[in-house]
Formats: sequence, structure tokens, C-alpha cells
Amino acid sequence: MRSKGTKPGSALLTGGFEISPRAQWLLLGATVVLFLLATPAEPLFYGNQVTKYLVGMADANVGFLREDWVTNTRNGLPAFRGLVFLIYWLGLPQLSYVFWITLTGIFAVGMFGLARSLQGQKTLADCMHFDRSSFIFSAFFILTNFGLLTKLWWGVAQQHLLGPALEPSHFATLFPLAILLYVTERRVAALLCTIPIGLFHPGYIIPVAVLLAGFVIADRANLRRFGVSAWAALALAFIVLAAHALYLQIHFMPTSPELAERASTILTEKRIPEQAMVARWLFTWGSAARIVAVLLAMWFARKHAVGRILLVAFAGIVALTLFQVLTGNHLLALIAPWRTSIWVVPLSVIVLLGTAAQFVDHQLERPELGVRMRLPVAALLVLLSAAAALEGANAKIKDFRAPQLAGYEIYLKNAASPHTLYLVPTDLSKIRIDTLAPIYITGKSHPYQDYEVLEWYRRTQVVDALYKPEVVDCGALRELTREAHLTHMLVTRFDQTVNCSFAKLVYLDAEARIYALKL
Repeated sequence: MRSKGTKPGSALLTGGFEISPRAQWLLLGATVVLFLLATPAEPLFYGNQVTKYLVGMADANVGFLREDWVTNTRNGLPAFRGLVFLIYWLGLPQLSYVFWITLTGIFAVGMFGLARSLQGQKTLADCMHFDRSSFIFSAFFILTNFGLLTKLWWGVAQQHLLGPALEPSHFATLFPLAILLYVTERRVAALLCTIPIGLFHPGYIIPVAVLLAGFVIADRANLRRFGVSAWAALALAFIVLAAHALYLQIHFMPTSPELAERASTILTEKRIPEQAMVARWLFTWGSAARIVAVLLAMWFARKHAVGRILLVAFAGIVALTLFQVLTGNHLLALIAPWRTSIWVVPLSVIVLLGTAAQFVDHQLERPELGVRMRLPVAALLVLLSAAAALEGANAKIKDFRAPQLAGYEIYLKNAASPHTLYLVPTDLSKIRIDTLAPIYITGKSHPYQDYEVLEWYRRTQVVDALYKPEVVDCGALRELTREAHLTHMLVTRFDQTVNCSFAKLVYLDAEARIYALKL
């Protein structure tokens, strides 16, 4: 006999047996584990972690980071700062991986449930169940983390919610769960689930607000069934997000309109143009493919709440992007309202993967094809999923081997004190974290307050000019040493000469030289 709600031919391989509730959960767990294994991951410190972790680590008195200028600038990530502080106050940096695994697992469960909901399942429990179509979908889902397919999870302008390390942006992995809870009528839980997304990443306040608007508009026919608790949760979500936005507005109050405009221009045009300038990301094949994917997903899901939510979000992205282009507002470009694509594109991918899985499932139902093809197809999907997981696990084993500091980094780390200040090339973004020492400036780690952005930019320009010629300008180096109280200079170019009387060579290896600066 078939279990209630199971359609004919939906059993896993042959259609002739049922899957027990315990096996259902085991299959879901296996899908999540295989997805986690296949998902690219990086050890501390990766990408934006070299910036996002700095202030929290400084608060926890890690090394001498508290003496660094950047860690004393205004910080716009209070929630993530607090999380990093807690991690290092406890002395357990490995908790970063626990949070990453948890959030990535939540993402996998949310996406699997959404695919099931799109197949017609109404309740949250039913959305966690397996049949042949969901088995096929799970294999497709795991394979999206193989090689270049990982970019399927990217939105436009290099925005993505599924990163290889714990960053504020990784809390966007809660979006799929929030949408799943909403479409299965767990409205209060769904609305509350959106709050930490905007709290941990201020750049996601607009994407969350767009999603909340999508919930209300897509479900407008059922608003009368919201109930007091759902309305209270919706009000709470908007109040928390509005309060956070107001806090940021006050915290980063412009010193003057002119300074704010100059700072915004520097960040959008010099620091992150590929993310903030529409002309840099819109007219690319990647953006075109993602737009087509969203339009197709809206069509395939047009009779489902997900389709209506996508429509509202897509309209919001287009409207806000047009507004930014027409006004030329650099602050809005820095906020990047098209960041909403971080959940719109992945949701669209799930719609398309689910549609493809259903198509394959229907082909296996055909009498002349299905019976003899079911076992080979199942075996192929299992093998491909296992291969993706093994490839991901192998990459993690290689990447997570104990990283070795360069010899010059070990020297700088050992020589560091509250009174040292190192001058380094601006492209050495990780050196602050690697040495836990005060660094004069690097190009990647920048503040957001207008006058601090201008000072960061001035410093990078001065340092870049100093490191550019083959012979270091001793006058310029002397002036900078006196002004900033520099104690050491790192040189990584061996075609560059430092012949200054106040610069004494104290370290030399095949990679770099270090000079002690004493006026």
C-alpha cells in the first residue's frame, strides 16, 4: 500500500515500495551531509573575514589589534562584531566553523523543502519527505556545488549568500528557510526568521524588506487569516529593521554633504566598482543568464506563492536599480539595492532544478522507458552526488591543513608590541590577521564613516606612491615615518632598493626584507 498523499509511481526507484518515516529523515540527513561535503569551504581567514573579524578580535584583546587605526574606526556590524568577540573571548575560533556548518545546513534544508513545496506539498512535514522526484532533485542540488556550478548560487554584481566561510553575508542562508516557513503557513516563524539576516548584515535590510513586502503582496488574499501573532511578528520585523537602519544613519551621520559624497564616490568607484556600479555588472553574460533564470522561474512558479514573491522582488530590484541609475546616487549604489538578487537568483535556481527533476521523474513514468531506466538513472545520480561530495571533501582536506606563516610574517608577529607600527604594501590584505599587529594601512580593510574613508584613501595613495618606484624616496619615507610613528617597513619586491640612513635591514629571506625605521 501507498502512504497517504503519495502519488502513483512516486516511490524511489520502482514505485513498488514505501519509504518509512525513519528512512525519510535519514535520506534528508544524507542529502544535507552530502551538500555540506560538496560545498566549498575555506579555513580562517578567507576573503572578507580579514576585515569583518578585525574589530571583534580587537575587542577580545587578540594580539595587538586594538592598537590598529582601522579597528578604532566606526564599525557598522554590531551584531557580527559581538559574535566574533564572543568566539574569541571564549578562545574557541573553531566555533566559526560550527556556525558556518549550521547556517549552510539550514540553507540546504530550506531549499529542499521549497522544492517539495513547489511540487505541491502543503505542510512543513510533507516538504521534508522523499519520493523519486525529490531524490532526483537532491542529486541535482548536490551537484550545484561542483566546480563552476557553484556560481548558480550567485546573484548579480558578485553578490552571493552561500560563501565558503562565516561572514555577515552568510546569514542570508536563512532566506530559504524563511520563505519555506511562509509558504507552509508558519507565518510567525517565517517573519521572525528574517530578523537576524538584517541584524547581522546591514546591507540586507533592503533585501529583507523586499521579502517582507513579497510575503504580504503574494499572500494578500489570506491577510484576514494572519491573526494577531502574525501581524505582531510582521510589525516586530519592520520595527527591528527600521531601528537598525536608524542606528546606522545616526552612527554614520555625514560630516557634511560634500565629504559624504566624496567618500561614497571613493568606495563605489575605487574600492568596489564591480559591485556598486551598475554599468560594471549589468552588461555581462552572467547577469543576462541570471535575469533569464529569474524570468523562467517566475513562469514555472506562476501558480505558486513562490512565483508571486519572485515577481514582487524582481520588480523591486528593477525599480530601485533604475532609481539609482537615474539619480546617480553614490550612497544608494553603495547600499546596492540589487543585492536582493542574493536570494532571488538562488530561489529561481531551485524552481528550475525542481522543474527539471519533475521532468526526469515523468520520463521515468513512461511505460516504454521508465522501468528499465529507473535503476541506471538512480545509480548515476548517486555516483555523481558521491563524486561531488568526495571532491568537496578532498578540497577541504587540502585547504584545511595547518596554514604556514611566511618567515617575514613570523618575524613581524614576534616583534609586535603596542608600540610597533608596520608599513606594508597595500595589497597584503591578510597580514593584519596573520601577524595580529598594528598595520599602517591596507587596501581591503576600510572604514565607512566619511572622513575616515577619506583618511583611508589618503593613506593608501601615499603608501602606493612610496612602493611604486624601484628606489624608495627616502624623503617621503622619512616624512611618513615621522608623521605616523612607523617602526618597520616590509618590502616584498626584490627589484626595489631602500638606501635610507634611518632604515636598517633586520630581516631577509627569499620572499621579503624588513627594515627597522628609526629617526
